Amino acid sequence: MSELTNMLVNSNANVSVTLSLQDLKDLIEHFAQQITFAPDEPAPEDYEKLLTADEVCTELKVSRMTLHRWDKMGYLPCIHVGKSVRYRRSDIENFKITNH
Repeated sequence: MSELTNMLVNSNANVSVTLSLQDLKDLIEHFAQQITFAPDEPAPEDYEKLLTADEVCTELKVSRMTLHRWDKMGYLPCIHVGKSVRYRRSDIENFKITNH
């Protein structure tokens, strides 16, 4: 299996491979075991939950216009993820503590 893995990793050419289901599982497990995170980089399960504007509006019982205004005023900053707007759970909790 390691020859196939090395060929796939080190090759820049387009490759077509036919694998059994078990071989595919073994290959995925092999790559998954090689994934490591830098010491200063959190593992994916440690990433903070991000909420959509609609979720925040529902939770805080405000309109999207109010949420937008709070962002512009710096009360509850948003994060742009591509074209989407998200809000950190910790920012929402801090906002609730200081403003309600």
